[in-house]
Amino acid sequence: MKIEVDLNDIFSEETAECSLEEAIRTAIVDRLTAQAAWRIDQKMMEEINRIVPLRVNEVLDSILPEILNYEFTETGRYGAEGERTTVKARICKDIEKVMQWKDGCYDSDRSTYTKVVKAVVENHLKGFAKEFHKDIDSRFMASCLEYAGGELKKRMGIK
Repeated sequence: MKIEVDLNDIFSEETAECSLEEAIRTAIVDRLTAQAAWRIDQKMMEEINRIVPLRVNEVLDSILPEILNYEFTETGRYGAEGERTTVKARICKDIEKVMQWKDGCYDSDRSTYTKVVKAVVENHLKGFAKEFHKDIDSRFMASCLEYAGGELKKRMGIK
């Protein structure tokens, strides 16, 4: 086994006054320290990425009911006090406000809720229409073949 050492990498201004043996020891220790620090950082990041989401979920599970049931007084645009409500009730009220059917002549007149509902219904209707047309076509084709067969039998005199 052959080991080559570039002394320019080992010697620096800090180690210029040291002996060769001391400079090599210092370089090896610095290298090992840097590698150990990198490994420790990697392990810490893995543990942090594993533990933090679990801990956040635990904390949220414990405080979320308290947050949702927190009571506050609504204030109007100019600071006038309104009714007392909870965060959960306010969220429900805002969802109800957004989920209103607003249809118009132009796409900009329609609410997002209206657009989503129409898109879902349209997709379901396309699937239904495809099946319906397939059924109608097969029935029509069967009826045509039956009629054509009957007419052919009549003309040929077959009963």
